[in-house]
Amino acid sequence: MVLRYFYFFLLPLFITVYIYTPLSTAFIFSFFKSEKAKQSKFHKEKQSVIVALGSEPRLLDPRRATDANSMRIVDLLFHSLVRLGPRLDILPSAAQSWNYKDKVYTFIIDNNLKFSNGRKLTKEDLLFSFQEYRSEKSPFSSSFQIIESVNVEETEEQFILTVKLKEESAKFLQSDIPVLKILPKPEVLSAGSKFYKNPIGTGPFKLKHYSSRQIILDANKQNTPAPHIDEVIFKIVRDSFTRFQKMLNKEVDIAQSEMAFDKFNYFLDRKEDFTVFRRPGLTVTYLLINFKDECLKQRNIRQVLALSIDRSKIIQYKLSGFAHEATTILSPNNFFFNRHIKNPAYAPKQAKSLFNQWSRACRQKIFSLKTSNARSAVDHGKVLSMQLKKIGLKVRMESFEWGTFYGDLNAGRFQLALLKWIGVIDPDIYRLAFHSEEHPKKGRNRGWYKNRQLDQLLDQGVTVMNRDKRRIIYNQVQKMIQKEIVFIPLWYEEQIAVVQKNILHYSLSDIGDFYYLTRIRKRK
Repeated sequence: MVLRYFYFFLLPLFITVYIYTPLSTAFIFSFFKSEKAKQSKFHKEKQSVIVALGSEPRLLDPRRATDANSMRIVDLLFHSLVRLGPRLDILPSAAQSWNYKDKVYTFIIDNNLKFSNGRKLTKEDLLFSFQEYRSEKSPFSSSFQIIESVNVEETEEQFILTVKLKEESAKFLQSDIPVLKILPKPEVLSAGSKFYKNPIGTGPFKLKHYSSRQIILDANKQNTPAPHIDEVIFKIVRDSFTRFQKMLNKEVDIAQSEMAFDKFNYFLDRKEDFTVFRRPGLTVTYLLINFKDECLKQRNIRQVLALSIDRSKIIQYKLSGFAHEATTILSPNNFFFNRHIKNPAYAPKQAKSLFNQWSRACRQKIFSLKTSNARSAVDHGKVLSMQLKKIGLKVRMESFEWGTFYGDLNAGRFQLALLKWIGVIDPDIYRLAFHSEEHPKKGRNRGWYKNRQLDQLLDQGVTVMNRDKRRIIYNQVQKMIQKEIVFIPLWYEEQIAVVQKNILHYSLSDIGDFYYLTRIRKRK
């Protein structure tokens, strides 16, 4: 409006003045420059990137975050001492360096690190963080019971944090320490159970907005290196087809492992607009079995389930070939993967014959198969139900939004459930999933499986530092689990991401995390 007024009313006056006053030329140019600078500043675009999510993160409190999306976003809001890199290498996070000797880890931490509210990190924050994760209330407590003591010394430039272990742990640095996030002690104590509403961390981003439809993170510029982009918007789009449309219409910049497999060819055919990234996955989809059920705790009944499932058909028609048959929780590119384990062949006739030998009560029983309400989970659940019904099982499939589904699993309100273990790296996953002490009241053995012989192997596997000797132990573990049909592994999905061409420096990590958001740029 100012410029319009200037052009039509004041410009003739300035031209007149210019004839008599040469200095007015400088004034005119100065006016134009000033107005242009104001407009440029006002119209400066934020470097904002939109990422599609298929489900809402359950909780952004790092002490309670156990679902994949929560843990991945928490990694952006909080530092750990070290973190896993894109190819499973151990990289610095809050700790600039570290060493290990005689069951003692020593971490060197810059004491200029700041929380997103501007407060500097203190030694009390570091000690409190370990205290919280070692608490019996923490779902991660079992991983930190191995700690004997934690001590922090402060110098002018750094904190020296030492962690003494009770015994050797082959997984502590790679699997446990990256989970432990640095917490702000006074802010956590003040917020109590509501800390998730305003999670304050030292990470590369800080929470700006949270709703069931979107989560907005701003770059935390206080610590270095700071992200190149200014803002990340996580759009929560639960419907798979809607996510596809939004990506195709360029309403979303990145969809990482959030696109239906049968839609990828649309993006492969539009190479001028999109890039499709693919990597072998570390995620296994499996059928969880509730061992508290009187029928399912009988091995011959679990055997019928194993013989009734045709994985190849699901992989071919529902996953468009972007998956591979799973035999264990660990993926084939894992050092500890037991290559000698094979699934029983699909044998519906044999399954039906064994089914007819069940007790009348079990043959008449209606088994619930629970899934989340994600479209892919529902589709896969329907196919599995159909395959089980073919041999005579009575199956009732039920789908729920994630919070209800997750609550039912922890409460044991299911017989069968379709689930995923995401980003599996260390074989200690078997302890978390099947150790007797890891039942849902304390951990993640949601099937309530109990086997003291297995427990002994799992306890031993954590303490063996030699990789080859450790592999022998976990080969036994995988063999025992497969023989007992403790769960039914289904498939390993490939990791696939669709990214708009104007996103620079994106790369797909082996663990499928969101840390790429700290290094990407957006071309205008």
